[in-house]
Amino acid sequence: MISTAVFIFVDYWFVSMAMGTDGLTSLGLGVPIFNVTFGFGLMLGVGGGARYAYFRAKGNQEQANQIFTTTLKMGCIVAIPLVLLGGFFATHISMFLGAEGHILPMTTGYIRTLLLLSPGVIFYTILEAFARNDEAPKIAMISAVLYNAQLFFLHRSHN
Repeated sequence: MISTAVFIFVDYWFVSMAMGTDGLTSLGLGVPIFNVTFGFGLMLGVGGGARYAYFRAKGNQEQANQIFTTTLKMGCIVAIPLVLLGGFFATHISMFLGAEGHILPMTTGYIRTLLLLSPGVIFYTILEAFARNDEAPKIAMISAVLYNAQLFFLHRSHN
């Protein structure tokens, strides 16, 4: 959570420096899309991870593995419509969120990028939750820091 908070703070700072108030407006309008995507990943990861840990603790590894597979399949079911929304309806979503005028193209680009890359966010969140429940909290923490660093540098190259 600390690395995520630092990423968001630094991201907003760099956007404000590079793109000014228009960039901050665009970022502010697009952030709810990231939150929705991250929320889907959290729901699947935490819910599936809890079920996985339950069956693993009972010694039923086969059922635990089935929960893991089902959670990944659900991630695909959620991610595909998000990618399609990003590919075909990013402008409409931007307008729905309040973007207009010269802010609209910047917001549309940001939302399109977020939605097209949403499978990465969803599967990262799922896998991090499962790693935590598989008695590997250090791996989950390291992956979170690396993931946020990767997002930061990806976003920097986009601006």
